Amino acid sequence: MTQIEDNITRLIKSIKQEEELSYYTFVKGFSATDHPNPMESYLIAVSTLDTKVTTEFLGDGVGKNLKGSIVNADLKFRVYAPKHDGGDGLLSLCCTLCDVIKRCDTNKVCEDVKVSGISFDNDANTVYRDVVASLSFCLCEEVTK
Repeated sequence: MTQIEDNITRLIKSIKQEEELSYYTFVKGFSATDHPNPMESYLIAVSTLDTKVTTEFLGDGVGKNLKGSIVNADLKFRVYAPKHDGGDGLLSLCCTLCDVIKRCDTNKVCEDVKVSGISFDNDANTVYRDVVASLSFCLCEEVTK
């Protein structure tokens, strides 16, 4: 596992372990054919979007023997509502998820969390919202000559 995957996986694991979210099912982001139909309970599909690594010099304050990269990644939580709910509790769950993301971000890598409007998934035959956490962190390593 790379350092990038490590940072993202650590955040996801801590989010899933929070008591407020213990009643919900988390899965890796998946294709529409894998959806239960009809959706019987809330489902949160997690995927990583738009990962960008920029190699930059980090400045004199860091040290002459260090090199580093800035990593920007969007972490998407697609929250599906059960068919019988019709989306009534969807905003509440998404707001709880936003709070948990911020609280679990002990390394302070989350710059922003956004919640999308409500959408309908034809394949899953249910409504959903996306919660997207924009992450940014630095990977440094010592350069030996």
